Amino acid sequence: MVIQLLARNNNDSETMIFDEVDTGIGGATSRGYRNVFIKAFKNAQVFCVTHQAQIAGKAANHF
Repeated sequence: MVIQLLARNNNDSETMIFDEVDTGIGGATSRGYRNVFIKAFKNAQVFCVTHQAQIAGKAANHF
């Protein structure tokens, strides 16, 4: 995720895909990841495979 953040430009049509970024982390860390997603990718389309309610709960859509 850090590499994506560093490489990200401000292109509003950007799409990001993250697969299980929550592997091996707990609830407090998941909330931190969630906050990063909300702030850093607010103008991007993000597909995130997750098992953490803290991350999934803030999604606009679930598939």
